Amino acid sequence: MELSRAIPPAFEEEKYREDKPNVMAFVGLLAGILIGIAVVFFLIVPGREAGVREEYLAQEIDYSESLNSKIAQIRSLEAKVAALELNNEELERQVAEATTKIEYVAYENPEHMQLFSDLFEAMDAYVDYLVDRQTKSEKGKDPDELLCIKVADELVEVDISLTEHELAKEYYQKLCDNVLPDAASYKYQSGREFFDDGAYQDAITDLQDAYRYDSDYDRPIYYLGRSYQELGDKEQAIYYFDLLLKVCPDSSLAGYASERLISLRN
Repeated sequence: MELSRAIPPAFEEEKYREDKPNVMAFVGLLAGILIGIAVVFFLIVPGREAGVREEYLAQEIDYSESLNSKIAQIRSLEAKVAALELNNEELERQVAEATTKIEYVAYENPEHMQLFSDLFEAMDAYVDYLVDRQTKSEKGKDPDELLCIKVADELVEVDISLTEHELAKEYYQKLCDNVLPDAASYKYQSGREFFDDGAYQDAITDLQDAYRYDSDYDRPIYYLGRSYQELGDKEQAIYYFDLLLKVCPDSSLAGYASERLISLRN
């Protein structure tokens, strides 16, 4: 029969301590977790939320500024359109008023009915041209050359010498002053391009129109002489070079015209 060996008291106490749960370690771990959670919720999360709010506010400010800018731009454009419409309405009112007055004059002078009919057509074309010019100007574009030339063609058909009425003469001269120089310039440029390309007959057609619109414009006269000279029409070339010296003696082209006359007459 074996005798059970007694376990020394010291060993039993040591084993008991090893088997006993480490409560303090668990408490420390739990406290660390709680502190970590607190750091996340009270420091990191608020910081991130603040960053998100700041980013959102910055975007909101940007959107607000962009919106305000667009609104200001739209209002500015609307104001310009309104002003343009007012200008056009005022222009149409003035022309309508002048037309009414001239119609009354025409009624009193039936023998000049064709004159006033031609003048009315020129005035209608002039309104279309001015409206186009103002509209294109707002857009930074050049006016329609064809509209300007159309007005000029209407004006040169009016024989204003048939009437002594001052109102009709006044408006006719106003239209001429506002339109004919531009129309002459357009036609001269076109004619000069034809001349430079050697298309002398086409050049003559446009240059004659330019001269018809503005008989004091030296360049169309000079290049008419040059065009006829290139075509071998000596008589017409001499006519236009002589005309330039008579009409525009102080022109910078007068010396060239004189030299060509000497050459043509020798």
